[in-house]
Amino acid sequence: MPPRPRKHIDSAGSNSMDRQAEAAATITPQWLAELLKYKVFGESKRQPSGESIEHLAGYLRFAATLHKSQRPIAQRDEAATRTRESISFLRDVLPGFRADAVDNAKALEGWEKYHHVTEDDEALRKSMLTSTVAEIEKIDGAIEALKHLDGLGVLSVYQAGVLRPMNTWHDYAYPVALVFIDMMRESQGAIAMSLTGPVARFMWHIIPSLSEERAEMGTVGRFLSAKASEAKAG
Repeated sequence: MPPRPRKHIDSAGSNSMDRQAEAAATITPQWLAELLKYKVFGESKRQPSGESIEHLAGYLRFAATLHKSQRPIAQRDEAATRTRESISFLRDVLPGFRADAVDNAKALEGWEKYHHVTEDDEALRKSMLTSTVAEIEKIDGAIEALKHLDGLGVLSVYQAGVLRPMNTWHDYAYPVALVFIDMMRESQGAIAMSLTGPVARFMWHIIPSLSEERAEMGTVGRFLSAKASEAKAG
């Protein structure tokens, strides 16, 4: 019986990450062999060796696990980016806030020189001056604290070059396709990337198992062909 490699993406699950883990677990050598025979190359074509299929299955399971593990990393990276942006924003605006507060304090200090001040006015002036001075001290404390945040290391793991982002299938499809072509070379020879050829068919079937996404085969084929053209031109 031909396999139904895309069936698992239609079943409901309690958690998308659990479904992805289950999908990755289906990438067994037997499942992959049937996929290649019935959905990618065809029954009449020479089939890849068991060793090649086993190696490819192991690589795909690793890729699926890597994509899953990067989700929380990406979330932390996004938080780090927001933190850096907030720090930068505060560094820009706090000096202006302080300057305004200092101007207000100076005006309050000289208020009685230019106004007829009653006891109530004087009490209000002193209260406002005390609050303004306290505000300046808080701003000074915040400015000083920002100087120490440079050592927190809130640097994006992607900007640091630790990981390459894998947010959607567009981030991994071309590298995975190249591995597929290389591992199939012994049995299939050189496989070109085309709109609906073996590489596009393979990636179309395997994308749900790697990142639980759906994509049209033509879209996948055009994307891979464009990436191949870019690599050749570069």
